[in-house]
Amino acid sequence: MSFNNSSFNFYTDSGLTSVFGGTLTIVNKTDLSDNPQDNVLYLGSTLSDRQLQAADNPGVSQIVLTPTDTLPHWIAATSYISGKKVQPVSGNGFVYQCTTTGTSGSSEPTWPVSPLGATVSDGTCVWTLTAAHHPSTEIKLALSSGALASTVGGAALNVATTITGGSANAIPIFIRITNTVTTVSNDTGNEEMGIQINSCIETEIP
Repeated sequence: MSFNNSSFNFYTDSGLTSVFGGTLTIVNKTDLSDNPQDNVLYLGSTLSDRQLQAADNPGVSQIVLTPTDTLPHWIAATSYISGKKVQPVSGNGFVYQCTTTGTSGSSEPTWPVSPLGATVSDGTCVWTLTAAHHPSTEIKLALSSGALASTVGGAALNVATTITGGSANAIPIFIRITNTVTTVSNDTGNEEMGIQINSCIETEIP
């Protein structure tokens, strides 16, 4: 979640003094005993004379946040370095890590689904089955902490038609992560989920 060439951003505090770095690092227990884990970010601008609106119909269409699967899909005839993680083209609920640097083949390999540690050759690459894949349905978004309980995992969140700058107008975005993966894995540097914002424009308040 980030903005380019805009004064609007996500912040970790309501006073908009600490810009969110772009990645939430979540540590989950494989017995799921630490579910769910809640976070809150604040969407706003420190400039009180600015406003943010959806680009397609400013002031009418909603600014929308959507949980998204960000784990890359395998691509044919592509150079992969050791450590890179992918999922099959159609997705099968598992994550595969390149353990031998090389170039993928012209057609997709037959991906193993068990046991963990199983490998498959693909062109000059070798892929290793490392874990189950975190689905975007693990993410719930809401405009209040109380609304998280009834929110559907993976559902898009309508934030507002216009967000006005200034810390007093920042909108809190409540985020609940409910882990569903019971295999041990580390996806640092290969994030599996994200939150996408629709195309927006920033203008000066008339």
